[in-house]
Amino acid sequence: MEHVRTNFMRVIVPMALLAAVMTLGLLFVSRPIASPQMAMEGHVEARAASVDMTHDAVSPQLHTSGIMSSGGAAGAELSVSTGATTAKSTSTEGSSATSATVTVTANDDMICEVREYRSPDPRRRVIDVPVATLWTKPGLARPMDAPTTGEQPNVRSWIESMRIPEKLWLVGKLETQALLGSEVMLLEEREEWSRVQLPDQPTSRWKDGYIGWLSSEQLATPFYDYSACPVASVVKRSVVLTEVPVAKQPSSSTGSSSSSSSSSNSNSNSNSNSNSNLSDLPTGLEISFNTRLPVVREQGGRLQLALPDGSTRWVQRDEVVLLTSKLEPASATVELEERRNKLMETAKQFVGLPYVWSGTSGFGFDCSGFTYSMYRALGISIPRDAKDQATSGQPVDLKRLEPGDLLFFAYENGKGRVHHVGMYIGNGQMIHSPRSERPLEIISIKQPEYAKELAGARRFLTES
Repeated sequence: MEHVRTNFMRVIVPMALLAAVMTLGLLFVSRPIASPQMAMEGHVEARAASVDMTHDAVSPQLHTSGIMSSGGAAGAELSVSTGATTAKSTSTEGSSATSATVTVTANDDMICEVREYRSPDPRRRVIDVPVATLWTKPGLARPMDAPTTGEQPNVRSWIESMRIPEKLWLVGKLETQALLGSEVMLLEEREEWSRVQLPDQPTSRWKDGYIGWLSSEQLATPFYDYSACPVASVVKRSVVLTEVPVAKQPSSSTGSSSSSSSSSNSNSNSNSNSNSNLSDLPTGLEISFNTRLPVVREQGGRLQLALPDGSTRWVQRDEVVLLTSKLEPASATVELEERRNKLMETAKQFVGLPYVWSGTSGFGFDCSGFTYSMYRALGISIPRDAKDQATSGQPVDLKRLEPGDLLFFAYENGKGRVHHVGMYIGNGQMIHSPRSERPLEIISIKQPEYAKELAGARRFLTES
């Protein structure tokens, strides 16, 4: 019996030791380390997988997500890309990037490198909501202004809900608005409010751009550098982004008239109906005209954009244009004519849009917010306010006006302070966002109300 026990131990003990060694070995086998980029990729893929794949959806295959470090080509001009696009890695002035890079490859022809980003300036922030409304002081918002505050503002419903007296109350209480992805500088924090400066909205009031207060929840800290990625700019009044690439929706039966005499109702309804199906999706995010976001992927007729909240969303390719450093016309004369035509086409789509004090979005403009935004869409930076626009650009003889020239109106029969601006569109007409009582419209410059206050004109489109 003792002999059997001894033989048994000789077999069992070595086997137990071997099993223990194998177990310990498994514990020390190297594993891939999940980077922040991989973690966010998994987060986005999980969220996309939970969405019902309807509307001829394509498998998402999301490759990256993150927060942009800058607005991209802020001074660039708009150009529709017609060929293959390859973005090369470039350095970002004033930024600090780690050596780790993530290559984003597309099914079609877009590639860009995303770098982890640590700004040397701790004040740097990015607008994290579709439209942020900046106030002159913290805490001024009325209960009815709640759609402009918090982390999920809805500027469209806010504007549509206000009557004329409620709109007039905003005068002097709002500063301006900033769009999703815009870079700002944090100046001060006070409870749930933050005071920020907007470098891309020049003004004589402050040296480095407009300043105002917004909800702190509407800001994000940039973690990734997308300077090597193409930048998409929204060209329609608004578009709806989705978490998964969905098929293009059929056009609304009401259509969209290109005529300058289109009524405000037909324009409004066309824009609203075109987005209604998509915005009903649980993952739909409506963003404004002129919003600029980096492109990380192209799939068929859709582009995947990186958002400041650490996610990615999809947009139809024909709803945006890509920004490049310059236009590529055959000659300066052709360039000027093409840019002028593009400016007129862009401006006229907003006929019928509500006026809102401080507005710079496709949901509502004030007079100078409209002209500022039209030129920004063309890649031309002009001052944010009418009084500053009136002293910029080149002075123009009122008898030699060209489409795109800005017209300025002043108190005291044109001799006093500038208080309004419109854009000349040819044939003795101008397009402008007049005031709270009237939507954006096209009128004759000889209309008595304006003719008597016409103070001068400035040109920002030139051949040079």
